[in-house]
Amino acid sequence: MQNNHLASYIPPPSFGTIATDLYRSNIPSEPNFSFLERLSLNSFLVLGSAVLGPSLHAFSELNGIDILRVPIDEPNDRLVKRAMDLLCDRAYYPSMVMCVDGLHLTGLLHGAIRIFQRWNFTSIIVEYRGFAGISSRTNIELSMEMLDTDLISFPSWLALNRIPEEEPKEDDPPWLHYFGKKYTPVCSKNAIFTEKSLLPLDD
Repeated sequence: MQNNHLASYIPPPSFGTIATDLYRSNIPSEPNFSFLERLSLNSFLVLGSAVLGPSLHAFSELNGIDILRVPIDEPNDRLVKRAMDLLCDRAYYPSMVMCVDGLHLTGLLHGAIRIFQRWNFTSIIVEYRGFAGISSRTNIELSMEMLDTDLISFPSWLALNRIPEEEPKEDDPPWLHYFGKKYTPVCSKNAIFTEKSLLPLDD
């Protein structure tokens, strides 16, 4: 009986956790809906021109899930910028990022978040390939490597997050916190912040 109960919770293919309240997958289908209900999602962030079926639209409406779209099919900085603009809004969380295969556009955005968290680039590529497997694409990896962080600006209120504090702020995007340490997003001469690197703030 217990095994049958667990079998009803089927995650979508390519499902994973990017950060607290931020998930990734391909386009979910009806067998995944019971699992998605457990995540209490507030939004789907759909990358590219993926088509959502009627059942997913109905599920979203029934559960009050906003469907956010970034209709760019090319893995480029513009896609990342528009997606990050949405991911800076805490009202959309918990959120799930998805694309038609859950691997490449989603993988690019996942990698971009790791760049803002100042992961080692080799670790970013290993994580991307862990999801994509033999379907990994060189152009996605190059897009991560060549990401122009000058194009990404953050809301002015995020500048306040440079002040160390014990608890995250209610409006903080989840990816801003990494293993309990607060990080300032990668900055450039054109960004709001002045830090040159993304390091844990001193306690």
